[in-house]
Amino acid sequence: MKLPHTNHLETRTAKECVDLLKNNPDEEVPLVVSRDFRDRDDQEILPEIYTQYQIKYQFIIGEFIEVLGQPKFTGDREDSRYPDWAVGEHVTVWKQGKNVYWLRLHQADTEEPIEIVLAKRTDS
Repeated sequence: MKLPHTNHLETRTAKECVDLLKNNPDEEVPLVVSRDFRDRDDQEILPEIYTQYQIKYQFIIGEFIEVLGQPKFTGDREDSRYPDWAVGEHVTVWKQGKNVYWLRLHQADTEEPIEIVLAKRTDS
């Protein structure tokens, strides 16, 4: 799936990204990052671009389900089960032992890039 307004698109597979985090637990893997939206013309297309990123996010969830199994949680900030430690508009969480892998769709500010990122944390 080709995304408009993209600055970075990860070429490693879902399994390779998970393996990378197994070996580097403090790392995050940016999977897709848009260009920023500081230009006025870019601000006008932001809603359309964000929708495309939401579609890509759903597609990526499917890729990680093949590697990590069914997620423990997938939803947005409005969901009462949304993890209090998570950052992102949409989050998907997989738990494997003490390891928690989480995928997020996030845009810190309307001028900032939209990001889809895989991260890992350890539950104590």
